[in-house]
Amino acid sequence: MDGDRGGELILRELFQVADVSYIAQGPPGKSVEDMNRKEIINALKNRIPVDQYFSQKEKKRIEQSPEMQKFRDTLKEIQGTRKSRLLGKDMNLIGEVDVSKLIQSFKGSEGVFAVVLDGIVTQRLIDVAAEAGVKYLIGAKIGNITKKPPELRILSQRDLPQ
Repeated sequence: MDGDRGGELILRELFQVADVSYIAQGPPGKSVEDMNRKEIINALKNRIPVDQYFSQKEKKRIEQSPEMQKFRDTLKEIQGTRKSRLLGKDMNLIGEVDVSKLIQSFKGSEGVFAVVLDGIVTQRLIDVAAEAGVKYLIGAKIGNITKKPPELRILSQRDLPQ
């Protein structure tokens, strides 16, 4: 398929009439007609399964979201402080507490959408955050997790866009 927006549109139409197994995409911004022999062979060699193509697109879309950018910036700001920040749905700061007091801080707070902490995300923290209705829990690292609530997205520093 073309490496431009037109290629995406053609691919969507193709899914309606054919069973597609692999996708070979040209260089970004280039249509297939403008590709030379070497570029076409390279694209065919680098084909990927359809499900992998869409998971890469979804991951890229999520990484570029304003929330992920805010989480990354917040984590950088508190790095080395052993602090945690509670963010509302509008991504505004609700409060900042020491990581050691984070679990107790959930008891009195409402409307916490995300928690960004300079520390390790533990199972106990996940359980308390899920119970409080938190949607995102972002830490410097993730510890041993035995169960992940489906409504809570858990991220570490390496999951965020650079």
